[in-house]
Amino acid sequence: MKLMVIDGNSIVNRAFYGVSQNLTTQEGLPTNAIFGFLNILFKLLDEEQPQGLAVAFDMRAPTFRHKAFAEYKAQRKGMPEELAVQMPVLKDVLDAMNIRRCELEGWEADDLLGTMARRNGEQGGDTVIVTGDKDALQLVDGSTTVKLVSTRMGQTTTRNVTPEEFRAEYGFDPIHMIDLKALMGDSSDNIPGVKGVGEKTQKLFEKLDIRTVGDLVDTYPRDYDAFREPEKIRQAAPGEVCAIHGVVRCITGEKRVGNLYILSVDAGDETGTLRLTFYNMPFLKKTLRRGGFYIFRGRVSGSGEGCFLRMEQPKIYSMEEYSRLAGHLVPLYSLTKGLTNQAIQKCVRQALAGYVFEEEYYSQEFLRENQLLSRREALETIHFPTTTQDLTQARKRIVFDEFFFFLLRLRRNREEDGQLPNRYRAADGAPADRFLEQLPFPL
Repeated sequence: MKLMVIDGNSIVNRAFYGVSQNLTTQEGLPTNAIFGFLNILFKLLDEEQPQGLAVAFDMRAPTFRHKAFAEYKAQRKGMPEELAVQMPVLKDVLDAMNIRRCELEGWEADDLLGTMARRNGEQGGDTVIVTGDKDALQLVDGSTTVKLVSTRMGQTTTRNVTPEEFRAEYGFDPIHMIDLKALMGDSSDNIPGVKGVGEKTQKLFEKLDIRTVGDLVDTYPRDYDAFREPEKIRQAAPGEVCAIHGVVRCITGEKRVGNLYILSVDAGDETGTLRLTFYNMPFLKKTLRRGGFYIFRGRVSGSGEGCFLRMEQPKIYSMEEYSRLAGHLVPLYSLTKGLTNQAIQKCVRQALAGYVFEEEYYSQEFLRENQLLSRREALETIHFPTTTQDLTQARKRIVFDEFFFFLLRLRRNREEDGQLPNRYRAADGAPADRFLEQLPFPL
């Protein structure tokens, strides 16, 4: 059966704001939402020719989501009175048209739409879900199409979203829309996500196979940058990354080569001079004060002209900024164009702060006996270790888990294989015996 199910609240809202509010009865009752809803309904019936039809509405009573998260939709304003007075009349009209109307206390219309679509699909039917809410896209599958409705300037347009069209637009399967919402949050429902992650950042994460908050937490740094204490210029070794605390002595030159702006600066301490080269950073000519002390961190190169040590495109820190980093390991993540290491660090911190960790599966006694961190401590430390000793402990727990689950999987495979019939019996007869005799090893 081809079933069409309509998100009543979503469509009537679009009808209310898309049709002139001057439409009223002689008694002054607004009717624009009813008029607009029925126009959309008749158009949909002509387009889809469904064999079954139902309209689902929200109820005023709190849902299980409100009980689980008190701030759910807390920012939303109530329904306008001009629309609220039309709702009972619209429902009466649907009843008079013998159209099935669905409402259930504690559940939203979205839940009812999804349930009807799933049950119809289980019975071999196809379902068209009509809504203006993109949250419904998670329901798209082989038997369910979402018809997205939008209304502008009184004109209503629709777009059918199939699994193929969804993948073309988002780059992943519809079921992962749930994970996208968990990672991004949903401001329309007042659901917090990882701060700073929107659709653009999510698409960049997708290139790194990060689709969920769990994926983000489980994406470990590829390496760590050790911020050592600042060195004297004389101690700096060519080829190494180091930090130099020095005073800006002078700007030695600036030039432009095509679109490339090059600024040369000399900084020094009591042991020597460091020639700094910056590319496409003309603002430094004003912000680097002559006589000002800074910490310059980058890779040191050989003596160069004038027997100076050189550093190209170093990062610049104040003493206060660098003191917060000195002695720490800064995680370095795999990147893709448009995504910086600092952005991933920020997102991982946000994710760890709000992540609901699974219950520890080892006993406290077992952890003590084997000197293992808890799962939560290991994940937090692998991302943001304070010392190399901390990092070693975090790695120990994670490697222990991976080896443990590998052995557990092997054991289960053996148990499952032992229950299977042997489909590869050795052939009987003389040819097989002669073949076995010729083998250079016994079977």
